Amino acid sequence: MLSHVNHLTLAVSDLARSVDFYHQLLGLKLHARWDNGAYLTCGELWLCLSVDA
Repeated sequence: MLSHVNHLTLAVSDLARSVDFYHQLLGLKLHARWDNGAYLTCGELWLCLSVDA
């Protein structure tokens, strides 16, 4: 049985728009950003946004 999730990676097509959504609108904390991705946190959950067509 799954008890908790530590890390989640989402494939996104528009990094800037996705970072704005998760950071500005939902309030996740932005830790790092690079050309093809970003790391954010929501409490103890790490969220990776990764550009992928």
